[in-house]
Amino acid sequence: MAWTPADIQTALWFDALDASTIETDLSGKVSKWSDKSGNGRHATQTTENLRPTLDSDSTAMPFILFSGTYLTALGTTSDFIFLHYEQGSVYLVAEFISDNQAIYAFGNGGYTGGKTGIFGGRDDRYDGVIEGGRSVTSIGITGGEPSDRQIVARHFDGPVNGNPAFAEYINKALPDRSLILGYHFNAEAASGAEKAAVSLFGGVKEGNNTDSGNISPGPASNDFELGAGGGGITGAVGSVSIREFIVVAGELSEENANNITGYLAHKWNLSGSLPISHPYRALPPGEGGEGPSQSSKVSGVVQIDGAPARRTVRAFGYNPTLYQLDGENVIQSKSLGQATSDGTTGEYTIDLLKGYDKEVFVVAFDDYGADFAPETTLAVGDRVHPTTPNGHVFECTGAGTLPATEPAWMVDTEAAQLYGTASMIARPFYRPMVHGPVMPEVTILDPVP
Repeated sequence: MAWTPADIQTALWFDALDASTIETDLSGKVSKWSDKSGNGRHATQTTENLRPTLDSDSTAMPFILFSGTYLTALGTTSDFIFLHYEQGSVYLVAEFISDNQAIYAFGNGGYTGGKTGIFGGRDDRYDGVIEGGRSVTSIGITGGEPSDRQIVARHFDGPVNGNPAFAEYINKALPDRSLILGYHFNAEAASGAEKAAVSLFGGVKEGNNTDSGNISPGPASNDFELGAGGGGITGAVGSVSIREFIVVAGELSEENANNITGYLAHKWNLSGSLPISHPYRALPPGEGGEGPSQSSKVSGVVQIDGAPARRTVRAFGYNPTLYQLDGENVIQSKSLGQATSDGTTGEYTIDLLKGYDKEVFVVAFDDYGADFAPETTLAVGDRVHPTTPNGHVFECTGAGTLPATEPAWMVDTEAAQLYGTASMIARPFYRPMVHGPVMPEVTILDPVP
C-alpha cells in the first residue's frame, strides 16, 4: 500500500492536489485551505483581496499562488509552540516565481522587525522578531535574481534586545524551479548545526556552527500564517506557489524523513531531483521502494494458436517510473522484470523489481533475431531478420556463413534454403502479445508490527 503522511502524526498538512480541502470564492480565490493532519488547524482568509489564487501548471497539477496574500490558521500557544521552543521538521513543495517571499510565520512581527518562520521575505528582516524575546527558527531567501538566490536558515536563541547566538546555514543555491525543501530545527540542541539545518530534494541535512546577531522583540501572537511574514505582513515580497506543506512536531526518524521526501517527489513529478542514494528515487514508498520489505511476482502461460510457446515475457508498470538511460534520468514505463516461458508448457513466472505491487501488463516477445550482417557465422538455432521486414525471420538449420551481400529472402516455411553456406528456414514472426492489467502476487517479507 502506498505510504502517505497520514501514516504518521503530523502537526499541519496542506495539500493542493486534494480538491476537497480547498474552498474558493467566485473569482477563484482561496478562502479556506483545510488541514489534513486531523488537528483542525484550517487556514482561512476573510478579506477578499488578501486571498491567494488556486491555479495549475501545464500538466494540470494544482498549486496555490501567494503574491501579497496569505491564509491564517488560528491557534493557541500550545498548538504551535514547538516551532519556537522545541524541535520539528517542515517539508514543502514550492516554486519561487519572483523575488523574496514569506512561506509561513508563527508570531506577530512588526513591519520594521522581521519575519519568523520559513522564507522570511525581505533580506533586511532576517534578524527578525522573537516572540517574547525567546527562541525562533526561520529560513530566508537572499538575492533578487534566480541565479543569485540562496537559502538562509537560522535559529535565534537568547534574551530580548541582546546579542543572542543563532545557528546559520547559508551558501545553498536555490534552484529556479519547484523544489522539495526540508527544514529541521531543534531549539534545545547544543550545536549550531543541529539547531537549524536545511535539506533540498531529500538530500543530507546541512547546517553551520553558531554565530551572533542583533534581534529585537515583537508583539506576541499564537496564529500561524501561510504566505505572510507575521502579523499579515505581505509588503515587499514576491510570488511563490505552494503545492504541499507538511509540519511534523518532535524528532522525525530517518525512515519517515525518506518516506516524506519520496512521497512528495513522486507525487509532484520531482523524483529525478532526489539524490542517487535516496531509497525512493526509483519508486514511491510503499510502491516497491524500501518500506515494508516485500517481494512480488506474476505468473501465466504463453500460447501461440492454442499451443504452448517459448517466449521472452516482460512485465511493465502502467504508471511511469524513474530510471537511468545512458547516464540520463528518464521517467517512463520500464520493464519491472522478465522471464522465458517454458517451451513445453508455456508457463512463466516473473519476479518484479523491488516488490512492485501495482497493476502490470505482461508482454510476450517473439525472437526477432539479429540484423543481417555480411559474412556472419551462424550456429543452428540462430535467427536473422531481413533489413526490409516481410513478416518472417530466418532460423539457421545448418551452420554456415551468410553471404557478403543481403540475399533475396525466400518465404518458404516448409523447406530450408541456402544463404551463403548457412541453411535457413522462414519462420512467421509474431508481433508482441499483451496481457493485463494483472495484479501481482505480493509476499510481505518483513511485516511492520
